[in-house]
Amino acid sequence: MTEFKILRTAVKLERQVAAIYYRFNDLFKDDLLLGHVWHSLATEEEAHADFIEAEIKMSEKVPDVFGDTTIEMGDLQESLKKLAEIERSITNETTLKEAIKIAIDIERDLVERQYDSIIEVVSPGLKKIFKELTSNSDHLEKLNIAARKLGII
Repeated sequence: MTEFKILRTAVKLERQVAAIYYRFNDLFKDDLLLGHVWHSLATEEEAHADFIEAEIKMSEKVPDVFGDTTIEMGDLQESLKKLAEIERSITNETTLKEAIKIAIDIERDLVERQYDSIIEVVSPGLKKIFKELTSNSDHLEKLNIAARKLGII
């Protein structure tokens, strides 16, 4: 997969995670303890997607900005499929504890781990983009705090 396809797929992933968090926001907006967390996470995911899209637009103006490296991104595509399954599985009966567990799994296994593996393989230009996404994200920390407040961990 080319670098631009990787970036476009990452935009889809970020937007899909945001959609899940917006859904949790709708379900738990009245929760005084954690209701605000979902909206915050969702808007941050949207900001990640916007950041990647801005990088795409800037990079498309520079021929061969990433070189000609191609890598297999089956895992990233698989993450998109898993996120779609997760989104379909969320119902009005989903509990706050279940939502926290789902979000921790998303952040730990479907986002962070995928981006970390991309950073190991790709060109320096892409490394910069994905390092920016992972280094500024405190989502897992926020979710772990919420989980502790609920006695999940």
